[in-house]
Amino acid sequence: MKSYRHLPAFEYLAPSSVPEACSLLKKYGDRAKVLAAGTDLLVNMKQRKLTPSFLIGLRNVPDLDYISYHEAGGLRIGPLATFTAIASSPAVREKFGLLAAACQKVGTPQIRNMGAIGGNVCNAGLSRRYWLPQQQSKSSDSLPQRREMKWITTTLSAPR
Repeated sequence: MKSYRHLPAFEYLAPSSVPEACSLLKKYGDRAKVLAAGTDLLVNMKQRKLTPSFLIGLRNVPDLDYISYHEAGGLRIGPLATFTAIASSPAVREKFGLLAAACQKVGTPQIRNMGAIGGNVCNAGLSRRYWLPQQQSKSSDSLPQRREMKWITTTLSAPR
């Protein structure tokens, strides 16, 4: 795979709210990509797999790094939550041990500290492997059954 030294030209947009980010996405459509941490997006741009005209950066949008758990609503992870934050979250460690363990194994410490889960899930990036159990248990009791797993894909939204 050919990789270029420089990124292709693009305009960086830095919204300060979720509604502003959504407005920019609507305005620029397929010509724009959302930049969370960029660990996968920027590599794809260097390889010219993606050449968006606009990058909509989320770093200035507050409160998108949340991790919360409630019995009624389940686990909610914001798009800017890093792998390190997820792996060290008490709620994730207690209720979703496999997810915590898998996030601890993604990439290098630098990638775990910088990489955000939102972009990896949406882009099906290389780090998507954290969704697969990395360790097999001798007993199937510790692994969730298919009927217990619920995957929800959401659009960009602020925490509830």
